[in-house]
Amino acid sequence: MHDCKMITNPDAVFSEDKIYIFTKNVNMEKDTECSVEISAEARYKMYVNGELVGAGPLKGSDKRRYYDSFNISLKQGGNTVYIEVLQLRTPQDLSTHRFLTAVYRRGEVWVAARALDKKGNAVFETDDSWDTCEKSGTEFIVPEYSFYAGLPERAIGITNKVCVKAKFIGKLNAQLEYGENDSLVAWQRPIPMLTLYPESISLTLNSVFDYGVLTTGYVSFNLSGKGKVKVTYAERYKNPTSEMRTFDGGDIFGDYDIFEIDGNFVYEPFWFRCFRFIKIESSEDIKINSVKITHTQYPLVTESDYDFGNDYDNKLWDMSLRTLKLCMHETYEDCPYYEQLQYAMDTYLQMLFTYQLSDDDRLARKAITDFRLSVSGEGLTRSRTPSAMDQTIPGFALFYIMMVTAHFERFGDAQIISENLPVILGIFMWYQNHLNGRGIVEKSCYWHFVDWADGWEESHGVPGDMSAKEAGAETLMLAYTYREVSKVLLKTGRKELGAEFESTAKKIISDVMANCYVEEKGLFADDETKRQFSQHMQVWAVLSGCAQGELAERVMTNSFSLKSKSSFAFAYFLFRALEKTGMYEKRKDMLNSLYKLVDYNCSTVPETPTNPRSECHGWGAVVLYEYTARDIGVWKTDYENKTVYLKPYTAERDSARGSVYTRLGRVYVKWEKKDGKLYLEYDAPDCVKVEVQYDGEIVLLKG
Repeated sequence: MHDCKMITNPDAVFSEDKIYIFTKNVNMEKDTECSVEISAEARYKMYVNGELVGAGPLKGSDKRRYYDSFNISLKQGGNTVYIEVLQLRTPQDLSTHRFLTAVYRRGEVWVAARALDKKGNAVFETDDSWDTCEKSGTEFIVPEYSFYAGLPERAIGITNKVCVKAKFIGKLNAQLEYGENDSLVAWQRPIPMLTLYPESISLTLNSVFDYGVLTTGYVSFNLSGKGKVKVTYAERYKNPTSEMRTFDGGDIFGDYDIFEIDGNFVYEPFWFRCFRFIKIESSEDIKINSVKITHTQYPLVTESDYDFGNDYDNKLWDMSLRTLKLCMHETYEDCPYYEQLQYAMDTYLQMLFTYQLSDDDRLARKAITDFRLSVSGEGLTRSRTPSAMDQTIPGFALFYIMMVTAHFERFGDAQIISENLPVILGIFMWYQNHLNGRGIVEKSCYWHFVDWADGWEESHGVPGDMSAKEAGAETLMLAYTYREVSKVLLKTGRKELGAEFESTAKKIISDVMANCYVEEKGLFADDETKRQFSQHMQVWAVLSGCAQGELAERVMTNSFSLKSKSSFAFAYFLFRALEKTGMYEKRKDMLNSLYKLVDYNCSTVPETPTNPRSECHGWGAVVLYEYTARDIGVWKTDYENKTVYLKPYTAERDSARGSVYTRLGRVYVKWEKKDGKLYLEYDAPDCVKVEVQYDGEIVLLKG
């Protein structure tokens, strides 16, 4: 997007919450397909002849902004190109965190765009010939429920102000003198544009509409009449006496838009809405002419031929897949309704789930870049990024490291190790400076969150005694991370550093064993008080190698009697510890909590098993991993020896089938138990050796 002209509204005031409109009439001699390049501050929506064709730019940060590329169609004759540009107050205004925290903003108003035909000729470009005006009658309502994400609007009889000519203010991607100013540089978007799929829905005034499943999309209204209208968007209905997610005459709760109309009213709020239930309320004489949803999410393509032998598991699979997809937009998101923020723990898990279903790693690569660029001067990466408000959770920097090692193991790209190693070393140095004399991580001024487990409500998800200074689980997590990096370094030729990291991990494990293990309880304590014990501490003891053999079985067995056990957020790590100790059948405890969601008629997996805030949280889609790696049985991949190991877990079902994506390619497996035998077939790339591991008789049908 070299030297594309940037324009602004000459009357715009710095650091306000407003929408500005930029329009251009484009006359064409014939129907023409064009490629568009566009960027803006802080967000834009582009319409061509009234149809939404693109929204962005891709979420960036103070370290990197992006421009988008997509195709549009211009018809013969006149065409109206209409761009809405969102202006948000700067992060220095503490009230601004309530609006779109995931969108970085600098308080400015500008847009840069151009369209080229197939021969590379300019069809249009932003310049001072464009008309611009403020979108009057629109203001943003402080979200009642959205925890930093939403952009609820109050629209009053939209009549735009008198247009003026746009003002040219510079060029995007211009040559910079002395490299002093990066505000004019934008990087090409590394992920595809989000899907935009329109659908009409039929709503009745003052009645709740149930879409049937949760969705995300831009909602367009065509109303008429006179009076005030309230539109509420909800993940679930409000009925404190029931867990069911089917509307039964109660009310819904959630963020809302307010419209004050007089005559015909056609309006689309700027930001996408997340909802399953929607309600248009008014005591006036209002007519609903039409309502349209333009669904939007990341275009993740997945297989459809999955079956796990019973309705419960198939419904849970569908819920989990919908959960993952709804938490994928321009970044991975913790939840699509509330924060819409890319948190490191959530993102690491969502990456792993995605890798099982697809070879598309573009969103994962962007996330790794986002976190790498978020590193602070003291060495830690931010716990969430992009974000207009910085937040630090030290343990989440370790999840960023796990993202890097997991990507290498899945795709084998050594370059990603080289790019991120300096930041990884800085994180490890921060931790070395925060190990106390006992070799345990000392709590810092930051938030040492682990999980929303029972018993940790007052400490907001931080384990251990409230007065304790040590973070035991985080210490073992550190040892685990050292070992993961060590394995990768040994594979990429950095043997000396890999050996050093393995030695460091062993030292940490030795210190934890000496200072945290309580023999009479058969458990590792969370901190120096030795009054608090959690399942999480035992899980990391097993995964780090601190507890092995009989000790590993002992601590995991005892962990199930503790109050503070794993929630959905920690399920993946719990399952890996159970797998490692030969106790995988104990996964049933967690799966039972997930099965209840099917009974409740949920369409997605909520944030926590009980009393959830969010009805859709990406970390809860854990069966996408379990059912592919264990139940379908594509258990392990040995890239060096070009071997895939199939080890189907058959204890809880009689059949399973589906595709699993690996570093060696797509592997399809179908199996069925019958007459005491396992009938199995598989399809794998020709160059791949497949080994089947099963404790019983196998009838190989195909493969």
